[in-house]
Order: sequence, then structure tokens, then C-alpha cells
Amino acid sequence: MIENNFYTEMRNAFYTNYQQNIVPAVRAFEKERKNKLLLAIILPPLLIAIAILLASLCAKFELNEFIKMPVAVLCYVLFILSLCISLIIKKNFEIKVKNNIMPIVCSCFEDLKWSVPDSDKCNKIFPESGIIPRFSGSFYYEGFVGSHKGKNMEIVESEFWVGSGKSRRTVFKGVVIMLDVNKEFRSHTVITPASLFKNSPVHNLKRTVLDIAEAEKNFDVFTNNEAETRCLITPIFMQKLMVLKTAFKSRGVRCAFYGNTILIALHTSKDLFSLCSLIRPIDDGKQYFKMYEEISSIVEFIDYFTLDQEIDL
Repeated sequence: MIENNFYTEMRNAFYTNYQQNIVPAVRAFEKERKNKLLLAIILPPLLIAIAILLASLCAKFELNEFIKMPVAVLCYVLFILSLCISLIIKKNFEIKVKNNIMPIVCSCFEDLKWSVPDSDKCNKIFPESGIIPRFSGSFYYEGFVGSHKGKNMEIVESEFWVGSGKSRRTVFKGVVIMLDVNKEFRSHTVITPASLFKNSPVHNLKRTVLDIAEAEKNFDVFTNNEAETRCLITPIFMQKLMVLKTAFKSRGVRCAFYGNTILIALHTSKDLFSLCSLIRPIDDGKQYFKMYEEISSIVEFIDYFTLDQEIDL
């Protein structure tokens, strides 16, 4: 009951902060949002019309190859730009607004900052832990860095791929959550979505079977210390993991216990922590409340290890 009251008070505090601080801060951008929306509507058909006009002029007049080729390239560029110009306008506007209001959003939580993640740390721990399928390239977006009740956490929106050019294939896109615990795990354990071939994500880990229906039905578990893994992966833990999956509307979830860190990877093709929809008023509350629920689900997951399950490592 105490914990339920804590989350209720935290949620109410965010709603109050939204009305008193976030709304006044973002309303200054409402006129700019409308202008950006107008540009996003007008520019795509305008660019296509220019491309068609140039192509028609090339076809009507006999031009030499030295002119035709640059014009053809320009038409192609204009067509491609028409397809993505709205997204570019929206993304640039979102970055501008986020830089102004994210400190206010973060102030609703105990110790949270909007920051660029440490790419060196990510590039080391992600492949070593096995949390991400084998990849050859990666990109990290801005995310949240901070702590809650003594547990350090990083929430990193990222994309990983293999190959390059036309053969490039995305192996993971979504958010990776890194939670530091106070002691080292004796085991290295990885939970992956159930697969046909049951391939281990790390060469020295072996698949283990747990007496948990949720785990056996939807996941494969690999570890080098089965005894500790059975203490870590409980029915309550699986329930908390699925709460995270639901909060982020994830298509798949992976988890790893590695060193002194718990890593959770939530696979989604959506733009996470997205704000500033051009077609909605700048102070539309749904987008902010959705972000709050995503972060709140991580806070509750941390509390599971802080309060409900002090692991004897």
C-alpha cells in the first residue's frame, strides 16, 4: 500500500508539474508549430511539381547530355526530399523544443537528466552482455541518465544493424535500459525471445529450462550459473518485465544480467520519447503522459530489486 501511494503521489506530482511548468514553457512554440505544419503540407507537393516541371522541360527541349544528367539527378533528389521533408521538419522542431522542456520533465523524477549516452560504454557492454544480436554498426540517440533510490540507470534509444549500403539490415531498434546494482552477479544470464534453433547469444552460455510458464512459453534463457539464474528469474520478475514491454508497446524484449548491470532491450520501430507532433497542439498532454508512464515503469522495475528482492549475491 505504501508503494502504491508512492507511485500515485509521483504521478500526481508530474500532472501538477505539467500544468504549472511544462504547459507555459511549450506554449511559446505553438505559433512555430503551426508554421512548421504549413511547411510540411506545402513543401512535398511543391518539390514534386518542380521535379515534374524540370523533367518536362528536358523532354520538350533537346538538351545535350551534359545538361540532361545534372537535371535528372536534381529531379531525383527533389523527389526523395519530398518524401522525407516532413519528417525532417518535425524532427528539427522536436529537438528544439526538447532542449527547452526536457530539464522540466526530468525535474519530476528523483535524479534524471536528458543527455547523450556514453557511446564507448555502450559499444563495450552491449556486445559483451549479449543483450543485442550481433551487429556491425550502431547509433545512439539522446536519452535519460540518472538514478533512483541509489540505483544508477541509463535509458538509451538506439539502433543496431549489420552490413552496409543496400545490404544493410536492422537487427534492433528501440530502447536499452541499463540498471546498476550494488553487487556483482556471479552469473552471466541472457533472456531472449523464444526461437526455433535456441542459439546462445554468447558462446559460453548454455540454455537452461526454468519452471516458469511465462518464461518457457515466450523466452529462451541462457546462463553460466543456473543456480543464481533461478533466484533472479522469478514469476514476479517476469511479470515486471512484461509490464515494461507493455509500457513501451514493444514487439519483443530481451534481458541480461552481466557484471553489476541489468540490461533490458525493448524492440520497437516507433520513435520513443517522441514529442511535438505537428498535427496536435504543442501542449497536448497525451504525449507527455505517455513519456511519463514509460519512465515510471522503469522506476517500478528498479524498486523491485531495491525493495522486494534484495538479491544475496
